[in-house]
Amino acid sequence: LNEPQVLGHTHLSATANYQNNINATVGTTVSLPCKADEEKPVSILEWSRTDLRDKYVLVYKDEQFNPSSQHLSYKNRVDLQDRQMKDGNVSLVLKNVTTNDNGTYKCGVQYEGSLDITPINSIHLYVRLQGESVCVSASQLSAASWLLMTENQIRSQLIHLSLFERCLNWKNKSVLCPLAW
Repeated sequence: LNEPQVLGHTHLSATANYQNNINATVGTTVSLPCKADEEKPVSILEWSRTDLRDKYVLVYKDEQFNPSSQHLSYKNRVDLQDRQMKDGNVSLVLKNVTTNDNGTYKCGVQYEGSLDITPINSIHLYVRLQGESVCVSASQLSAASWLLMTENQIRSQLIHLSLFERCLNWKNKSVLCPLAW
């Protein structure tokens, strides 16, 4: 975690038991990647968000969605990138994202013949308003997911000196700022 790295606006590829960080803008459609074992047929797919408790973002069982398990805020806004789950693709498509969609999403599957849900992927989604900078604190992200801004870039965006002083990393003359101030 010593050296911040530049995070572009591209989606990171998903691998088993790996946490991704994805940025999206309000009103857009975002894909949350997840890849199951392509050699094993999936009988149940669950997409959850850690703070939703007993409701899910999406449950797909017997080749159909289970709306009774779905949290109301995701009704008519989610789909699978590939409903046939070819090549293990169980990625989630989230439409018309809002700031309420910020959070950590988890993808898990139950393979045919198994009784357990196998966790596959964990993704943190950061949703910002149009024109907002995408800056997050080190405590929020893994080392590979930092956005580095130069001192001059952030100074021009900050109004209050106290915010600047809290965000500035004097050693590198660079800034790492939390998403919401």
